[in-house]
Amino acid sequence: MIVPQNPNPQANGTSEFPSPVQIWLKQRIREFNEKMGLEKSEINKYYQQMTLLQEQYDKAVAEHQSTAEKTREQIKNLEDQLSQAQQHVERHTKAARRLGRELKEQINVTREGQKQREQQLDISEKKIQDLNNQLSRSLTEKLNLQGQLDYALQTSQDLRKQLAEAQQKQEKTEQDEEKLKESHQHTPNLGKRPADSQQAPGQQMELYESHQSHMEEDPNKQSTQAGRGRDEQSQDEGIGEPKRDNRRELWREPRESWSAYGPQGMDIWIKVRYV
Repeated sequence: MIVPQNPNPQANGTSEFPSPVQIWLKQRIREFNEKMGLEKSEINKYYQQMTLLQEQYDKAVAEHQSTAEKTREQIKNLEDQLSQAQQHVERHTKAARRLGRELKEQINVTREGQKQREQQLDISEKKIQDLNNQLSRSLTEKLNLQGQLDYALQTSQDLRKQLAEAQQKQEKTEQDEEKLKESHQHTPNLGKRPADSQQAPGQQMELYESHQSHMEEDPNKQSTQAGRGRDEQSQDEGIGEPKRDNRRELWREPRESWSAYGPQGMDIWIKVRYV
């Protein structure tokens, strides 16, 4: 629509007969009013929405503030718990380190004690070995001494037999002397002692040399003669001191020799003494 651009609307029409400009203005005013009414309703609607959103915002802010406060409290509690946990961990760490040092010292002491016990065990084993060696040597020496003792007992038995034989010869000599006395009484020209009686001191030498020959025999025969010597010893226990008369005396005198390990042997001396 084309409207003349006459700024004076009255020149173009009256109130009863409006001009085209007035009609256009009226239409524009009406449209503006309608448009303003619609916009006002929309503004009210937007205002309501804005109010609702503001309430929601305020509510959200309040909830956020309360949540933030709770969160801050929770964070503070968590920080306290963390601090306590750190202190607890630090205490336990110090205790663990101290315990580790103590255990290490105990382990060192235990190792040192174990080393000392091992050294003492080695010394004890060496002493035991030395004692075993000494025991072996002692047993060997004991066996040797036992053999020597058996040999001495056998020699003693032999000498007992020789002594018995010497007593028998002595008794025979006495009988011969008695017979000789009787013969002297019948034959005065024969005044000498019989040959048997003159050889009585030689019997002492003979017995002593016989004893020495027994003592110089091979020592390996000692163990084989041990049992027989004991049996003969038990049989000869009844032999006692020889008989004495007013002319001569026969007796035995034992003598023992000793060493660091015990008796090495026994010498038996046969003495014939004329009175």
